[in-house]
Amino acid sequence: MLPENSFLAENLTSEHLDAIKQRSIKWKIKDDRDIFIEGDYADNIYFIESGKVSIFIKKFTSKEEICCLGPGEFFGEMAFFSGGQRSASATAVADTALRSIDKSAFFDLLHEDEGFAQTISDMLIRRSEELAIKENVFDSFCSDDRVFHLGIKGDPSLRESAFTREKYQSVVDNILPSLQGSLYDLLVNRSVCEFVIHFNSGEVQIRTVFDPFTNEVHPANKLLNKAYVERHFPLIEYENKVHIIHRLYKTIAEDESLEGLPTPIKDGVESHHKSWQPIRLQEIAETISKLVLLRKIPNFYLRNFTISIGKHAIRMQFNCDGTHMLSPDGLQEFLEQNLLEEDDYTDTHPDRRSSQQRKVETSTTELESTIERRCPPGRRQEDWQKLC
Repeated sequence: MLPENSFLAENLTSEHLDAIKQRSIKWKIKDDRDIFIEGDYADNIYFIESGKVSIFIKKFTSKEEICCLGPGEFFGEMAFFSGGQRSASATAVADTALRSIDKSAFFDLLHEDEGFAQTISDMLIRRSEELAIKENVFDSFCSDDRVFHLGIKGDPSLRESAFTREKYQSVVDNILPSLQGSLYDLLVNRSVCEFVIHFNSGEVQIRTVFDPFTNEVHPANKLLNKAYVERHFPLIEYENKVHIIHRLYKTIAEDESLEGLPTPIKDGVESHHKSWQPIRLQEIAETISKLVLLRKIPNFYLRNFTISIGKHAIRMQFNCDGTHMLSPDGLQEFLEQNLLEEDDYTDTHPDRRSSQQRKVETSTTELESTIERRCPPGRRQEDWQKLC
């Protein structure tokens, strides 16, 4: 019999517990053994008699535990009901005794008693919401102020050839020291709420609080032109931008469309919008000030960089090493781990990309040549020259 103090025992009658036992098969699973893995075909639902089971999903190179279940609880029900593949993995974290029930036997139990069916339905809704939150890679990692770093590896074939390819100086590199001040001004003093720097193409994708659902595209060098910036991005105090975002969230949270959502999802949306807080000004300043250093990391170089008022996180993509998501506090540690001292940039390390880098100081003619040679793929040469 399943333990009387378990979740199921509080919601199901003893008759239901007996029926589960009679229609199920008993399994004994050793500690640290997989029960099923994400992507497996779902043919059974499992009830725990003793032991513990960890339910988790894989996020690229890391694991994210959804929950750890004990005696009397059940798992494996989501894909079981949808008829699809397992959406998570299950592993015993202690010697565990399970009972598994196949689909036809379990549906018979549901049809026999509405109370039992309602209990299972409520659990399905709750677990589906929990899984959706965990599966959102960006939001689940930057939902609070903790220091975090999530690395998503890129194409292995590209990583292997990273050390043999020359690193070309980007159009942005020549103006980056000055551009840092302009980017800070845009995010703190003007209408911008998010920007993405694309170092290879020399473009900056920008969202503003007046149209947060649209990406504008601007040549990076244009953002050094005061008149250009004033035409496109009016001055607005940071506190007023925060107030606009709060009002937008409030409008969404109060929209009648949310009434049709399951209660836990609706509550989650309302809670998030009410508790939202922007990234701090000091974090913006410190993060933007590190852009030049990020471009100097040997072996791999920064391809694009994202920072937003709405997230306590930054997103970076490197040429051959995939994506990195970091908290602002985690950026300094990332630099310390990956950036060599200036004395280390010598010819004694022939396999380092730094020995192949061009000097930052270039003439106007060389810069124009670089723009001509490396205009963004797919964009007509004359169009790009007009923008620049």
